[in-house]
Amino acid sequence: FHPQHTALTVIECNSYIWTAGDGHTYTQSGNYLYSHTDANGCTQVDTLHLTVFHPQHTALTVIECNSYIWTAGDGHTYTQSGNYLYSHTDANGCTQVDTLHLTVFHPQHTALTVNECGSYTWASGDRHTYTQSGNYLYSHTDANGCTQIDTLHLTIRPIPVVTITGNGFIHLYESTTLTAHGADSYVWSTGAHSDAITVSPASVTTYSVTGYANGCTSAPASVTVEVGACIPAQGVETVTACGSFTWHGQTYHNSSTATHTIPNGAASGCDSIVTLHLTIFHPQHSSLTITECNSYTWTAGDGQTYTQSGIYLHSHTDANGCTQVDTMHLTLFHPQHTALTVTECNSYTWTSGDRHTYTQSGNYLYSHTDANGCTQIDTLHLTIRPIPVVTITGNGFIHLYESTTLTAHGADSYVWSTGAHSDAITVSPASVTTYSVTGYANGCTSAPASVTVEVGACIPAQGVETVTACGSFTWHGQTYHNSSTATHTIPNGAASGCDSIVTLHLTIHHVQHTATTANECGSYTWSSGDGQTYNQSGTYLYSHTDTNGCTQVDTLLVTIFEPQSSEFTVATEDSCYDWNGTEYCENGDFTQTLTDQFGCDSTITLHLTLRVGITQYDEQYNISIYPNPTTSILYIESDAQIGQIHLYNTFGQKIKSIRVDGTKGSLDLSDLATGAYYLRVETDKGIVVKKVIRNK
Repeated sequence: FHPQHTALTVIECNSYIWTAGDGHTYTQSGNYLYSHTDANGCTQVDTLHLTVFHPQHTALTVIECNSYIWTAGDGHTYTQSGNYLYSHTDANGCTQVDTLHLTVFHPQHTALTVNECGSYTWASGDRHTYTQSGNYLYSHTDANGCTQIDTLHLTIRPIPVVTITGNGFIHLYESTTLTAHGADSYVWSTGAHSDAITVSPASVTTYSVTGYANGCTSAPASVTVEVGACIPAQGVETVTACGSFTWHGQTYHNSSTATHTIPNGAASGCDSIVTLHLTIFHPQHSSLTITECNSYTWTAGDGQTYTQSGIYLHSHTDANGCTQVDTMHLTLFHPQHTALTVTECNSYTWTSGDRHTYTQSGNYLYSHTDANGCTQIDTLHLTIRPIPVVTITGNGFIHLYESTTLTAHGADSYVWSTGAHSDAITVSPASVTTYSVTGYANGCTSAPASVTVEVGACIPAQGVETVTACGSFTWHGQTYHNSSTATHTIPNGAASGCDSIVTLHLTIHHVQHTATTANECGSYTWSSGDGQTYNQSGTYLYSHTDTNGCTQVDTLLVTIFEPQSSEFTVATEDSCYDWNGTEYCENGDFTQTLTDQFGCDSTITLHLTLRVGITQYDEQYNISIYPNPTTSILYIESDAQIGQIHLYNTFGQKIKSIRVDGTKGSLDLSDLATGAYYLRVETDKGIVVKKVIRNK
């Protein structure tokens, strides 16, 4: 017997168990022998050529601001401190787990809101003095070496600049109004609080005012009012008269300006001087001589229209309010107008009128001057009966045995060269033939119109076959899969002896198969399909006739989700436990029915233990969970060794887990919805369950 020696070449990661050999576990590369007795009682030596690769695990410690991208690891961006693992396959195909020890500092950005007058110096920021409202940023390095950006929301209220307008010089006994501008409210040196004051000083006086706006006070503004001697009082008298006017004993016949002084007439004791502005109007009387035809409208006079000769007067008030009398001497001539009514065929020449030849019916006017120089207008009422113009429509070419219809147009009645008196005739000549027609309308006869009909050889007969089919159709030995139009010729198939050509109008309907995907709880009724209710997941078919009469097969892919049951255990130091709004105050097993992620009923069982040494353990081993409530990071510290930390929602579903292997750990809740959760801390001394709150 010759024993069969076997050789095995193996490449493994970390270690290899030679199960087909000595069953030993090897952790180093090498060549190993296994001697044993084979089935024939001979010594057989097997060889293992083993290569063992040991992956190199790396650890990286990083301190960053705001976030860190682990480019040498999983490429993820981390924003919170922690220990992170990255598992990947190395160059040898082994699983390598790298560790990132990350500390992330988040700079604290501050915001300051300030409302000031005029300007503001940002002493706690960049120490700059700002004179304009706005949002300003100050970037600097904080104690952790991170860039901190502080914000100043600044509102600058402008200090008002006050000015004064008003007359700075008056005469004795006069007054002036001084008006302040540039603020919302004012205080004058006179004690007034209005924006304007009226003063009447007897000598030179200075007035000042201070303005207030936006809660700020302006610098005082001032104005000096000087006072001169009194001046005479002035009066004006404006008079308009017709012809003449008498004033203070003097009569004026023309427009002029005059003055009259009243000694000591002013209230201040000065003279009073009155000025007369006098306007004298003289009405203009007009006389008009007119010779006209028919009538005359006296537009420059009384506006009336006169149709008889005579002398007419018009008395009125002119533009100056004076009475004016105008005269008109009027002579009127009345021309004799003639009217002529004519009915003619084709055209008419108006020899007694404008000698023009008219070819259209209508009313025509002829204007000329009569013996009195007046315009005489004669009228022609003309009716022209047009001579009809006849045309023929119809096919000028036919094939043998065909016919064509010739139709005459343009007249009321017709006479054809065939003797027919209708407007249309149907002819079927055997050779080239010319046909003519004469038309009659309005008592006039048209010129003859003619058409020549040429005759060609006979043409094939035409036939049409319309077919509707599903999927495909075979016609005269050819199969069609799409809608189309085709022709087939039957030699000598026409009654005339010509070929017969059949045209196929084919419509192919392609069945539209629909696929429905459904996810349901318990069962699903295929209402758009066969109407059946299915209780098992699977693929189902429904064959039916569509609107085109074709067989359509629809597919249903249904997934049926069954109600799920789960349970969880809570041990708490509280006297009662709140679960989804229901408070439980005794130990026991409690059940609630909720809706799972598939929309199905889910039965959750709570195994509740109240006050079972947890409070004593909590105090004994000093377990701290802070801050609680929290918006992001939850820190856990204990005197005992912490193994794992699990976070559950109120449905008893585990949503987060971490391994600590120490006395301190942290859990990031920033990606969770606000509400209550349960923290399960597993230590080497026991288990503690704590209720934690995630705030906004």
